Amino acid sequence: MELPLDHFRLLGVSPVANTEVVLRTLEQRLDRTPGPGFTSEALEARAELLRTSAELLGDAKRRQDYECLLTEQTSDGSGALPALEVSSALEVGGLLLLMESGQPAEAFEGARRSLQPPQAPALGSGREADLTLLAALACRQGGQERQRQRLFEPAAQLLQQGIQLLQRMGQQLDRRLELETDLQALMPYRVLDLISRDLADDQARQQGISLLVELISRRGGLDGEQDPNFPQAAFQSFFQQIRTFLTVQEQIDLFLRWSEQGSVTAEFLSAYALTASGFAQRKPERIEAALQRLEALREVGVEREMACLHLLLGHTREAELCFNRCSDQELQRWAKDQGDDPLAGICAYCRDWLERQVLPCYRDLEADPDLEAYFADRDVQAAIEREDRRQAQGLNTPGATITEFELLPTPSRSEFESLLDSPPLASPSGAAAPEEEEEEDEFHPGLADRLAEWWYAQNWDHPRSWLEKLQQLSNLQRAAVLGLALVSATAVGALLGRHQQPSTPPSQALLIPAPPLPKPSPAPTPVSKSPAKPAAAKNPEAAQKPEAAKPEAPKTTNPETETRALLQGWLGAKALLMAGGNNQATLEPLAVPNLVSTALANRQSDAQQGLHRKINAEVQELKLIASSPERREVRARILYSEEVLNGQDKLLERSGPIQLTNVYVFHRPSPDSSWKLADYHGGQ
Repeated sequence: MELPLDHFRLLGVSPVANTEVVLRTLEQRLDRTPGPGFTSEALEARAELLRTSAELLGDAKRRQDYECLLTEQTSDGSGALPALEVSSALEVGGLLLLMESGQPAEAFEGARRSLQPPQAPALGSGREADLTLLAALACRQGGQERQRQRLFEPAAQLLQQGIQLLQRMGQQLDRRLELETDLQALMPYRVLDLISRDLADDQARQQGISLLVELISRRGGLDGEQDPNFPQAAFQSFFQQIRTFLTVQEQIDLFLRWSEQGSVTAEFLSAYALTASGFAQRKPERIEAALQRLEALREVGVEREMACLHLLLGHTREAELCFNRCSDQELQRWAKDQGDDPLAGICAYCRDWLERQVLPCYRDLEADPDLEAYFADRDVQAAIEREDRRQAQGLNTPGATITEFELLPTPSRSEFESLLDSPPLASPSGAAAPEEEEEEDEFHPGLADRLAEWWYAQNWDHPRSWLEKLQQLSNLQRAAVLGLALVSATAVGALLGRHQQPSTPPSQALLIPAPPLPKPSPAPTPVSKSPAKPAAAKNPEAAQKPEAAKPEAPKTTNPETETRALLQGWLGAKALLMAGGNNQATLEPLAVPNLVSTALANRQSDAQQGLHRKINAEVQELKLIASSPERREVRARILYSEEVLNGQDKLLERSGPIQLTNVYVFHRPSPDSSWKLADYHGGQ
């Protein structure tokens, strides 16, 4: 075989090295073996080749003739490279020296050829074991060398060849696992290498997208954290870089696929991609699809984005409602400064949102966030006009939230049917109703059964589906649903009035029944929203018993006070963590795992740099802006200051005190569980 080396490179000396340097280098190379596992025959072959080169370079006459030969080869213009002929008996030794000289990929290729027929060694022989071990070592070194050169896909291909070779030989299991680990760690870099290539190289880019899907699946989804070798902070940085190399349609396809698997992040990003595509290509139907996806994410605080989408669709009233619902005082003042028209502030905010967050994240999209040009487009104008005509004809219902209806309880089937078939209730004052009203309240025979069947055919299991169902109904159906719900609530309220002593004048009768008193317990019990008949309605005699026999309801904690204590506890625990104290067990009862892992990652990053922080975060003001038994949303003003110190407590940086206005979302899955911080974002 021929080795692509000359005697100087094989021995590892400079062409100007003298005889003394040559002999000293020879001794060092003989003492420093390539590693354990090789047979004595392989090591002896390596030593013989080193001695041969040293003898030639140590003889002045032979060295002069050899140098003249090298000069002739390089000056003849043929481009031929120097090479050494090695007998087959010294083949393993020659490949070892080739790997040690800095050419591991060439050494791996030589070992791979030698392990294939017809020159394959005998099974179980020492030569087979030496060549297999050599292939494993050379393959890993070659992969690492190509990775340092940022040739990530060629490095992966070399590792894959090595893994396949070791699998075929059935040897070096530990070495094969090392190669597989290196290949897995290389995947993010391969994805970046492949999808960053020219758009014309479609095959390579599709391979990169397939690897990206595999990488996300290995993490357990876009929101998962099942890959211990790829922490969340590093993955987020990687994914932000990846997005800039994907086209808008590629992002739409990927995010829609992951959103179907339940990823909230993918649902959010799919809305952004649809918005970018719809705005740049003047396709309002894509913006409508983005709005529908954001409407399913109301609980994570996307009102500002929804306001922008309503504006792009020409829904000016809905845009104002969403924008005012999410805006704090400073944002409202800023919006007023944009002009006297309330839409001027929304337009300015929408333009800034498109420019900074929506349009720059796609490889094939270069669009100017010009709202005037967008609304001047004929396709956009036609879509807005069609929508206006549909609403004028009553085909579409307003998109505003019907909060009053969401609070109404759903009656049981028996109560529902009995209410529909029962005669009209007397007015609270006891006066008889006019004959005209009695005729209007009468139901057509069979209508009660049909309405009952239609009502229970709908999916009213979750409060969000109530709103979605109502928005899909016609005006007539919507009026019937609201009327039936009010009739049900009025009937139950009338039953309460019959069996309990009224505490208010009869003219102030409640439309919504009061919830049952909770059982006394040490901790406050949240009041249930589901309707239930009081005990007096089931047993009239029980209503005659003295009031002292009834258990008193426990006092409930003020939600704002409780939430303020929870928020201050989280801020204090996080500040103690960044100062070098505290641990994961302390943070887990206070926030969801995603926020805990982010805080731990930030602390780990500081610790690796030998830093710690002294943070003072004090809740100065807190206002409850949304509340339910499972979710609370508050806007808080925080007085914040921070000092960055090194390991010797030397001050490196100081910021604050400043005032921050943030919106915090707390969640609990059931009344028996504790509240946890689920999300937060800037309130300005």
